[in-house]
Amino acid sequence: MTIGGGLVTCEAGGTYAGYFRKAGFQGKGSAVPLQTVTGAATATKCLAELQDGPQSGLVEVVSANDDGLLDGGATTFMAGGVSYIDTDISTGGNATATLDDGTLPGLQKAFVCQEAQTNDISITVTSGVEGIGNVDPTDALGTIVLDADDEEVTLRWDAFDGEGLWVVSHVVGATLT
Repeated sequence: MTIGGGLVTCEAGGTYAGYFRKAGFQGKGSAVPLQTVTGAATATKCLAELQDGPQSGLVEVVSANDDGLLDGGATTFMAGGVSYIDTDISTGGNATATLDDGTLPGLQKAFVCQEAQTNDISITVTSGVEGIGNVDPTDALGTIVLDADDEEVTLRWDAFDGEGLWVVSHVVGATLT
C-alpha cells in the first residue's frame, strides 16, 4: 500500500475475509492508506482513513481454489461490489454465472479479470442494457464474457424494484452481447 495511493476495500469472503487488499468502490467498507507498507507474503498493518458515504459493496476474489468454477462449473457472485477473478479458473470448459436483478437504487457491480482464461467466463445478465460508450446504449445486454487479463466491466442499478436494468457504465476488453 502506498500513502494516498488509491483505495483498498474490505474483502467479503474466502481466505482473506475482513482484510483490506484490493480496490473496490468508494464508500463504507473502503479506506485510503495513510502510510506506505509492504506485506506481500504476510498480513501487514497500515494506518488508513476509513471512508464514509454509501456502502462500497466490498470485494470478493474468485479463485480456482475455493469457488467452484473449475471444470466449467456455475458460480454465484456477490450482488454488488467488485468481483476479482485472479486465476485461470475455467480449466474444463466455460464457467458460467448469473447477475440477478439489483435490489437497491445506486447498487454498483464490477467484474475484473486479472488473469487470462483458458476458456470463457460467461455471466448472464438477467436485465440489462449495454449503456454508455457503446454503439447503441439501449441495446439489450444478455451476457458479459471475460477471458483475458485486465478485462473489466462496471454496471449500475438505479431502480427501486425488479422493473429496472443493469446499465454498463464502463467496459475494457470484455465482450457484451
